[in-house]
Amino acid sequence: MELYDQGSLDRAYFGEYSFSVSKVFSEARERANGVKLTFISTLLIYLLIALSVYLFLSIIVDTLPSLETMPYIPGFLKRHPGELLSIAILSPLFIGLIMMGLKQANDHKIIINDVFAYHSEIGRLLLASLLISLFMTIGLILFIVPGLYVMLVYVFTFPLMIDKKLGIWEAMELSRRSVSVHWFRFVIFDIVILSLLFISAIPFGLGLFWTIPIVFISYGIVYRKIFGYSGKKVSAS
Repeated sequence: MELYDQGSLDRAYFGEYSFSVSKVFSEARERANGVKLTFISTLLIYLLIALSVYLFLSIIVDTLPSLETMPYIPGFLKRHPGELLSIAILSPLFIGLIMMGLKQANDHKIIINDVFAYHSEIGRLLLASLLISLFMTIGLILFIVPGLYVMLVYVFTFPLMIDKKLGIWEAMELSRRSVSVHWFRFVIFDIVILSLLFISAIPFGLGLFWTIPIVFISYGIVYRKIFGYSGKKVSAS
């Protein structure tokens, strides 16, 4: 039996979709069975790589001559070379985690190596990350709420770029339009996620073993309901 909750780009553009927060988490909880170890192992690998990258870049940047004396390097790069390099290295890995959640939400088998599958997109992902960070910074400077709005509405930019092969601005705008239509529902959705992560982190973080896979899969389910997935349809839980 097929689930008929696959969205589409056309319907998403006009906000013609719906999802129940409680049902999304219920489905995600079921779909997390059997893959928790895969998600947690992948996340630990990501965190280990992130720590190594930050330590390595901090050493390299400190030993390099000052970039301030180099006239052909943009000012932002002179001031934040380590941050830009770390974003370039780590963004594709984090997108790999997001796409693992999307694949699991659509009955595709996931493996740890999935996290390394998107470095060919490093240029586009870096540019998209910088644009979203810029908009978020401007929003936070102007007022906190616009910054939080940017953080929320661009949440599907990266999977749209990878799954639907959309351009950077096209993916950002489609994500913004589709989320804005049901803004309050996404606020509730994110509040529930933050609450789950906070509560599960209290007992020495042990509960995160259970909640982190559910979080990634939940976003994959919501993505599927809004935009549809380019792979096969999912079967009923």
